[in-house]
Amino acid sequence: MKMVGCMQVHNVLNERMKKYTGHVVKNRLWRKNRMIELVDNILTPEDFVRLRTATGFADIPLEHARKALQNGLINVSAIKDGELIGMGRLVGDGAMNSRILNFSIKFGYMMMHS
Repeated sequence: MKMVGCMQVHNVLNERMKKYTGHVVKNRLWRKNRMIELVDNILTPEDFVRLRTATGFADIPLEHARKALQNGLINVSAIKDGELIGMGRLVGDGAMNSRILNFSIKFGYMMMHS
């Protein structure tokens, strides 16, 4: 089983913060010959809610998830064999202030250390 760490998603979001373009960009992370793909802006409200609850965060209404995704700057999804296993979001004003939020990595894919 391939592991993905919060720092990997965080690093990708930091990179996007520097070069925010708003279009879909794909990155591939290789580790132990297994691939996890980090893809920008494909997160659906349904997947957002599902991953939150699967990783121990509170359930939220679907409309809140939809609005949060629409108002964010960018979101990154970690995909393994077609399955969403993690996510992170960059929110802010697009000019001076931004924050990385909503890290969620499925428990079976979390790293204990890098």
